[in-house]
Amino acid sequence: MNGEADITVGVTEFPTVRRAFEKSEISIIGAAAKVEQQNLIGRRDRGIEQVSDLKGKRIGTTFGTIAEFYLGRFLELNGINIQDITVIDLKTPAEWENAVADGVVDAVVTAQPYADLASKRLGSNAIVWSAQNGQYLFGLIVSSKEWVTKHPDVASRFLKALALADEYAVRNPAEAKTIMQKWLDVDTAFVESVWSRDQFSLTFEQGLIVAMEDEARWMIANGLTTEKTVPDFMDYIYLDGLKAVKPEAVTL
Repeated sequence: MNGEADITVGVTEFPTVRRAFEKSEISIIGAAAKVEQQNLIGRRDRGIEQVSDLKGKRIGTTFGTIAEFYLGRFLELNGINIQDITVIDLKTPAEWENAVADGVVDAVVTAQPYADLASKRLGSNAIVWSAQNGQYLFGLIVSSKEWVTKHPDVASRFLKALALADEYAVRNPAEAKTIMQKWLDVDTAFVESVWSRDQFSLTFEQGLIVAMEDEARWMIANGLTTEKTVPDFMDYIYLDGLKAVKPEAVTL
């Protein structure tokens, strides 16, 4: 993709929606994971005990990212207008943890591991909600349309390798966790936490389209794109590879 790697693994659907608005010539060839790692952490000493207590509070997140999207969606689903809070832009990993732990903000929406780090620092003073409300974030496998058109055999072999890795992780969870811990250089507690919250499986499911359309509407409403209509995301999905390798995983 513009001189980058032929295949990119792990990019989420949120920046992929941006690329679709830009009419980039990309193809999603699979989703490798579904994750719930965005949390809202509030400070009890700021009077936050239930969601309605967020009104009038200073809540940190990173503008223009999926964290901000999840914040807006969380508030909306709980009957709170985003104008009822003050949103503070936090730009760095240190801020994602420190701002709420040090009391610069009353609450924060951020991903792992920073959500857990902030929560641990706050201890019993922390109140934690999942910011995603059951809407998964997808870890995608993306290539350029040109590349996958020219190299469908390579794409299929790559997907087959990932499918075999999925099977290995299901049958050998302890060994898979050890490999993950080694390569990511993280502690056992973090691996166990991630393993319990995330789903590592190669799929194409309707939930991906729903999530992308939801995020696209939010981008339009918040002026993050000059486009006025939601793209047809099926135009950005390459089904043939996964259908050949793992047809039962394709439910679009």
